[in-house]
Amino acid sequence: MKRYVFIFVIFIFGLSVYAQTFTAYRRQEKIPLFPERKTSPTLDISLNLIRISGNTAIQNTVNAVLYNRNSVEAYVHALINARKKNYEESAVFYDDDFSDSANWNYSQTIEASNFPKIIQIKNSFSEYTGGAHENYGVQHVVINKQNAKQLLITDIINDSNTMKKLITTALVSNKNITLFSTDIEIPHNFLFTNDGIKFQWNPYDIAPYSQGIVEIVIPYTAIQKILTTQGRTIIADFEKR
Repeated sequence: MKRYVFIFVIFIFGLSVYAQTFTAYRRQEKIPLFPERKTSPTLDISLNLIRISGNTAIQNTVNAVLYNRNSVEAYVHALINARKKNYEESAVFYDDDFSDSANWNYSQTIEASNFPKIIQIKNSFSEYTGGAHENYGVQHVVINKQNAKQLLITDIINDSNTMKKLITTALVSNKNITLFSTDIEIPHNFLFTNDGIKFQWNPYDIAPYSQGIVEIVIPYTAIQKILTTQGRTIIADFEKR
């Protein structure tokens, strides 16, 4: 079994109190279900993660949100061991006539983008453990560089009812989206774009798997009256782009 770890610098933030260095941490594993046999289905694990250094408070927040309060190395070790255990336990369900469902896989990619007042992190993942299809999704994390905390939507807007109505209207008016229900809560999965705040829902969150990842953008012009002071400050950087 071969293991590969590649580390290289992605980018360095400006020299300031918020200076950050993100390095890539890559790990690949190929685990045979029946290692004693010449031919065996495998569990393929592919990880493209990030390690952060520079500001300890921001580093702690990132590790807490993305890596269960562990270092990236400890997170990877636990992740591989857990999936390896599950895969090995599945051996009783397969005989010598292996089907494609015996080949499992897990992949995860984390990317970070730097902006004047925030760091936006995209955590993409997919997993196949047999069955009809893979499971996949995206998690967005926004870090406030000033206080090193994860930014919540309630930090940006001061009227949740109005935001909920805007989101519901945008979803219901899209005839290409089939919803489980029109009672939609404001998701924690959001990011800032040049056009507005983008909200995303993973498969099964609010719609069938066939809908894939559901996303909408609420224009900044639609939320001007419900923005907090912090929200106006952050959005100003995107409206200028």
